Amino acid sequence: QLRADVASAPVLVQQRKLELNMKDIILLSAGILATYRLAQLIAQDAISEPLRAWISKNGAPPESLSLLRRWLAYGLMCVVCVSVWCGLTIAFVFYGLSAQAIVYGLAYSGGAVILGSWLAAQNRSKP
Repeated sequence: QLRADVASAPVLVQQRKLELNMKDIILLSAGILATYRLAQLIAQDAISEPLRAWISKNGAPPESLSLLRRWLAYGLMCVVCVSVWCGLTIAFVFYGLSAQAIVYGLAYSGGAVILGSWLAAQNRSKP
């Protein structure tokens, strides 16, 4: 039986103070807002309806579509799915191809999903 004693384990991680400056806050906010809007544009707005209709063959039953078309149709109509790709793309533009960009891209997507949920709740609570 293997047991790890945390108290005797060597400390390998240095503690760093988290510092957020105004530039970081602005880039995070801009990334979330851009991801939210771009995902809405692709997955729900009328301007991209022709693309979604073409991919799904105008709403044909999913079982009649090829596997690729089914995957693309689902991926283009799911705001959460689209937000992941949009968030990553925006982060790669801001930070280049890096691990940091992947983390920020996923954070943008998560922030966009939270924003969308909050806005939907606000709309539901209106009389």
